[in-house]
Amino acid sequence: MESVEKNESSFIAVGKEEHTGRHLFSIKDPSVSEAGGQQAGVYLDQCVCIMTIEEGDAFWIFWLSPDATGKVKGHTASGRRNDGEEDLSGFRRDLLSAGFPRRNLHVADSLVTARTILVENVKVTPEAAVSIVDYLVKNKDGR
Repeated sequence: MESVEKNESSFIAVGKEEHTGRHLFSIKDPSVSEAGGQQAGVYLDQCVCIMTIEEGDAFWIFWLSPDATGKVKGHTASGRRNDGEEDLSGFRRDLLSAGFPRRNLHVADSLVTARTILVENVKVTPEAAVSIVDYLVKNKDGR
């Protein structure tokens, strides 16, 4: 897979598994890099929605997907762009090129906007939206 966005501690890439033919995105999340540099691979066909949030040099990727029991849960990754790095527009283009439905891809330019999008477009309760954004803030860059 070709990396779309990267810095020293994180990367995000969209690709296709050769052995399954399924599209996925991979993230090396800076919040888990100290714990062995773990990487998450997320199949696009399992995502209910994906939202990118960019505020200053910070970014978050939030997605909803079912766990092993079928219950839909929220997942996040976060990081910071280095000076001169691109925004997440390339990542979003790659998701759409891989067939991810545009109606399920959301873009927020701030955490406040993210809360509104969660309520109005993703259809979570206002309380859940506040909890999600609070979680994003609390876990920014693994802090």
